[in-house]
Amino acid sequence: STAPGAAFAGSAPAALTHPAPAAGTHTLLVCPWRGDGHRDHRVVGEVCAALAAAMAAAPAPAAGPAGGTVRLVEYPIWLWHWGAPSAAAGAETAAPWSSFTALPVPRDIRAAKLAAIAAHRSQTAPLSSSPGDEALLNPTFLQNFDHDREVFIVSESPQHRGPEKRTPQLTADYFDDTYARHDDPWGFTDRWYEERKRAVTLAALPRAHFENTFEIGCSIGVLTAQLAPRTDRLLGVDIAPAAIERARQRLATDPHVELAVLDVAETFPAGAGPFDLILLSEVGYYFDEATLRRVLDGVAASLRPDGVFVACHWRHPVADYLQSGDGVHRVIAEVAATAGWTRSAHHLEEDFVLDVFAPDARSVAGQTGLL
Repeated sequence: STAPGAAFAGSAPAALTHPAPAAGTHTLLVCPWRGDGHRDHRVVGEVCAALAAAMAAAPAPAAGPAGGTVRLVEYPIWLWHWGAPSAAAGAETAAPWSSFTALPVPRDIRAAKLAAIAAHRSQTAPLSSSPGDEALLNPTFLQNFDHDREVFIVSESPQHRGPEKRTPQLTADYFDDTYARHDDPWGFTDRWYEERKRAVTLAALPRAHFENTFEIGCSIGVLTAQLAPRTDRLLGVDIAPAAIERARQRLATDPHVELAVLDVAETFPAGAGPFDLILLSEVGYYFDEATLRRVLDGVAASLRPDGVFVACHWRHPVADYLQSGDGVHRVIAEVAATAGWTRSAHHLEEDFVLDVFAPDARSVAGQTGLL
């Protein structure tokens, strides 16, 4: 799995499922803001946002009244330290000023709030007199919480949205911001889920070695590094410069690997093909269907007559995705039929789907002379 993406893009820590809210009920889910810049706050916010999306997407009972509503409300903490009005519009951690709301804080509640903050001694008082043990939260920062109003970021209730107006793909700012906050946003290097999925992907390749490989959405280059020994030449691209920089560090000793910042929704690499292996892993759901079809047209035009195309995508719903992983593979199957590709491998499980396409309809045993 190689794609950049959103909070849970490509792979959430676990599949979050929840029954639809009961008819007539209204669920208020309050959590730290996902863009707050503090890892603990960010993770809790992402989990809560995924839970809210799962609850909103859960089907209502076949019979009976429609389900209730879910409202996600987030509160910023460190925004008051680093936020700026000029933050890039569209980035996940840009201050969403239009979604801000405020509630008055009565005097007794305000006093209780300040007392609770003061009781958090490990944050508000020195741990010791030794250098480096100073209080983590200084008085200037704490003044941000001594106000008569509490500020929240209110997400629109999914049940009350009108027809969605979505951009054809997420902007580069979205991914730049994600990589600015996390060295490894999707846990490619430390999640067994990711390690196992890479192993399944590599095992599904019908050949031991390729001449010219193109990896779309290489992210920080973890799968790239495992592909490198199996190809004479490898081009990995990603929309995020920070991801490419980290991939270059990882693959600095592999001169046959080229890494570049490129948006395949806009253009395919000129002069680098044709390729005998192209991978689209955890990328397709960042495009709407029309854009995905254009990307797949680029794949078809860049693939050698005997080339192999591999696609792999997360199957669970994610709020930031423009379509589902299953939807992506439905479109791929339609394009493959038109292009004359044969699906030589299909791996389907609850978490992800992987398909391998090639013009050669023979099995691996047939191609290698065993049949």
